[in-house]
This record gives sequence, C-alpha cells and structure tokens, in this order.
Amino acid sequence: MDDRRDKGERILRILVGEGRLEEAVEYAQEKVRAGEQWATAWVPAIRPADRDQVSAIQYFLTKRADEALPDLLANEQGGRTKLWMADTDWAAYGDLRVRRTEPGRAEIALACWHVYTDFARYVGNNPPNDAETELAPEGTAVVDLALTVGVVNDLAARYDAAGVPRPLGNGSHLAVVVPLPAS
Repeated sequence: MDDRRDKGERILRILVGEGRLEEAVEYAQEKVRAGEQWATAWVPAIRPADRDQVSAIQYFLTKRADEALPDLLANEQGGRTKLWMADTDWAAYGDLRVRRTEPGRAEIALACWHVYTDFARYVGNNPPNDAETELAPEGTAVVDLALTVGVVNDLAARYDAAGVPRPLGNGSHLAVVVPLPAS
C-alpha cells in the first residue's frame, strides 16, 4: 500500500514541478475515487478548517493570508502580496492574489512552497539562494500542492466560497471565488 502511495505522490510532484497543476489535481481526484485516501490532501475542496488536523505551516500561512485579505479585498483593483514564515530549518512562502471577477465577488488565488534552509545545506556549501524564494519566472521554487490545497481549503471555508477551488491557467495557483465582505 505504501508503494502505491509513494509512486502516486512522486507522480503528483512531477506534474506540479512541470507546472501541470490541473492534471495533478485530476490525478489526485482519480486516486481518491479509487479509494486511496492519502490523495485527499491533494484535492481542493471546501472543508471546514480543523485546527487539530493541519500542520503548523498550513495554520500560520492561512493566518497570514487571513490578515492580508481584508485590504486586498477592499481594493477595487485587487492586488498581490507574498506570505512568509520561517523556522530554523525551513521557510514557507505563499503568493496571494486577489482580483474582482464580477460585482460583489472576488477571486482569491494562492500558491505555496517551502525552502529548506537547514545547516547541512550551508555545511555542504549549497546555501539557499534568492531564486528559491520566488516562483517561476522570477525564481526556481516549485509549488507544494498539498500545502496550497490545505491553505486554499481553509480560506474557502472562512470566506464562504462559491464552488470548490480550481487550478488557474498559469499552472501554479489554486483559485476560489468569494463574496466581497459587506462594508
């Protein structure tokens, strides 16, 4: 059973690494339909946020996004901001974008990734570089789909999303449409 999971997660990482986010989500959905519950972490869905079931990274990136969203949603042009948090051995990032889609609604799009900054990289003379903190085309970071799904699912539940999160055409972000908060 672990071999199927390992193989499935390897395939998902390859698809995500190639910017084929929509195919990765479809592949994960097929695995869930086939009864492989490990793949649920890779499938966007509106689920109630359960603080006991999420990683600390997901929790804090969701919190950072939640703090940034009121200003982005209030701006008629939308906007973009970078989420960030770090520990001694890693840093996690998120690219959060908001744009108005129709009267009273906005699209929230997010991509998350992480960079290992552990001591072994420095000892091995391979410290993290600035490109690892940015997605392509600005950098070399690869989306962490499971983390992105988790944070977007939390945001979708908090902001009463209309529909489930879906991949955007750019191959890196998941997006969900939400009603604008009442002023």
